Amino acid sequence: MERRILFCLCLVLGVLFGGIARAAEIDKAQLQLLIQTIQQLKQKVDALEHKVKQYEERQEELARETEELKETKSRLESLQEALGNIKISADATFVGQGTINNDDNNNTEHDEGDVQDATFSYDLEIESQIWEHGTAFFLIEGGNGEGVDEEVPTISGFND
Repeated sequence: MERRILFCLCLVLGVLFGGIARAAEIDKAQLQLLIQTIQQLKQKVDALEHKVKQYEERQEELARETEELKETKSRLESLQEALGNIKISADATFVGQGTINNDDNNNTEHDEGDVQDATFSYDLEIESQIWEHGTAFFLIEGGNGEGVDEEVPTISGFND
């Protein structure tokens, strides 16, 4: 019986020490697997951090572009408002004049007989409200021709 107890005791100790040794081997294998998994996860984290950095840089670039677009839009709206307030008007006048029987007048200075003359004039007006209580006004006038004033003696003149 002692042998039997001794045998059982040896069997139990053998199984126990064998299990511990096997557990140590399993722990080493699991540890290696965990190390590999951690390394793979580190690589994935590094790749994700790189992507996040790229996205953050792109986001900053888009934010700058958005600000530039807002400024450009504001300028365009101001320009559109300014151009929308511009009023342009123009007029032109053409006059043809002539004299008949001018030989009978006492005009010794210009004794040309019957004369004809053409005149023209034009006006270009540009007006714009530049602020709430201010208006800019620009006028261009021009023309040419004297008419028949010099040919016919009068007190006041035809074209005054």
